[in-house]
Amino acid sequence: MARKKFLIIAGKMLDQGKHWTALSGSRWTLTFRVLIGQPMTEFDPRRAKKFDGFVERADGTGATGDAIEPGTPFRVVAAASLELEDAKAEKIRLIDARTDELIDDGFEYEEQMFSLSEQAQLKLLGAFSGAAMLPYPVEWNNIDDTGTVMLVDVAEVQAFYGTAMATVEHHLATGTALKNAVNACTNVAQVAAIIDNR
Repeated sequence: MARKKFLIIAGKMLDQGKHWTALSGSRWTLTFRVLIGQPMTEFDPRRAKKFDGFVERADGTGATGDAIEPGTPFRVVAAASLELEDAKAEKIRLIDARTDELIDDGFEYEEQMFSLSEQAQLKLLGAFSGAAMLPYPVEWNNIDDTGTVMLVDVAEVQAFYGTAMATVEHHLATGTALKNAVNACTNVAQVAAIIDNR
């Protein structure tokens, strides 16, 4: 073993062989079950370094409260690391929710708003795919059924569909850019500074 470390859980020092069987770098393997997010303390006497943290799987998978079975490599991460991951997850959730709201608002065509619900998108795709066979003109209701637009030929159906899909793609792309910025953050303050003002 490269260096002696100690692990403490619930105030008890864990003994090699009895409680843990292998240690590689910062990865621990225990003989008993622990949970993701469980508080632990790791101590490195050679560096006189101690920190309180929380357990996560060595590969970073799983959610808080999931079991880490005996023999599964795990690591202890500083509380600040978990706080950052939680902040990122919440910010991304809010960005996704805002993207959904923007798509639900619909798309504009000839100064009217038209639906982009899942059902509406399927209907738009059907019209686009079968544009050559539609009986023209095609009348399309706006989002609140207070008006219509008349699509007079294949080219106009294609333009109508293209406007709808460009709107969806724009909202998804701007959301992705924001989420990429969130994932690049290295501290909670940076996450908080990212504002979704779409």
